[in-house]
Amino acid sequence: PGLIAAMVRGIREGNDVVIASRFRPGSHIRGVPLYRRVLSRLGSTLFRIAFPTHGVRDFTSGYRAYRAGVVKQAFATYGGEFVAESGFTCMVDILLKLRKLDAIVSEVPLILRWPGAPTGMRVPHTVAQADLGRTLLSLAGVPPAAFPGEDLRNWLEETPPTRTRFAVAGCAHSFAVTRENWHLTITLNNGGNENLITRDNAADAPIQLFDLEKDPTARVDLADSYPNRVAEMTGELITWLDSPRTSLAVAGAGDEATLDLLAELGYASGSTATTGAAALDADRVREVAGAFLTD
Repeated sequence: PGLIAAMVRGIREGNDVVIASRFRPGSHIRGVPLYRRVLSRLGSTLFRIAFPTHGVRDFTSGYRAYRAGVVKQAFATYGGEFVAESGFTCMVDILLKLRKLDAIVSEVPLILRWPGAPTGMRVPHTVAQADLGRTLLSLAGVPPAAFPGEDLRNWLEETPPTRTRFAVAGCAHSFAVTRENWHLTITLNNGGNENLITRDNAADAPIQLFDLEKDPTARVDLADSYPNRVAEMTGELITWLDSPRTSLAVAGAGDEATLDLLAELGYASGSTATTGAAALDADRVREVAGAFLTD
């Protein structure tokens, strides 16, 4: 978490992307097996030879800061294909696409250590970027209400929690529900932007269900095979949409300095930011999912 200030400073100084790099002077890696470090170093060398990018040595690090403007430009250019890969491949793909937009990239040395890390410990569910952010902020003592996602340390307990997570597209044209290994997507419309529908059959199949354990890239739609699960998860989404919600801006409304900093970086509208809750239409979800809800 201590690197966040340095990364934000790098964005303020004019960089579009700031990467916490394992291969910069001053970086320290502790508690990572030797073979993992060798593979990472080899991968870095190969990427630097194949895709030389000014200022970049660590192509796969997921610990990054982005200027909001360059992310918006990337989505305007690539549409839903801007984030098209999974795993560490995603980080390389994003960086190479931003390189084509002449993004300015810099790095800060990463200090990575986990004293006494349990050998072979794994988080047994799909991890979202918001979960990584929430975990870092929890370690820094930031209250849960101020940022979405889940503290991944909860999943290292003997009996990990079961929790349904919800996601809403920026224009509220689509929703996602994730519970354990199941991932449900509901597409209402494309908001007039054809690029927003990333799956070829999203228009014909506005409701899609995926088993992320067997299908981590979400390619095989199982909605027709598991209608009861679709109905259950859709019901959870409708309940969530109908309930009072607190947006990131509202949660931090008492901290004008934080909101103004987010506004400066392009992530909010400053201390007067408002929630887009009015755009979250539970009735449209009911309409689209009607066939499953009535079965």
